[in-house]
Amino acid sequence: PAIKNSKGYAVAVSDEETLVAGKQLSNLEGIFAEPSSCTTIAAITKLREKGLIQADEKVYCLKLHS
Repeated sequence: PAIKNSKGYAVAVSDEETLVAGKQLSNLEGIFAEPSSCTTIAAITKLREKGLIQADEKVYCLKLHS
């Protein structure tokens, strides 16, 4: 309900997308994060590629523990 009420999105990302996001994060920002923390970066990338979020939008990311 919270995602729908806020007009937000949820997206699944693959292990490969997660690893690519981790490399991008380290190359661009100098941040070396463990893979599960990079899933939010991978999700932003995927949503941007689909045109669902724009470069000038504020994005709030959550990593849920399973």
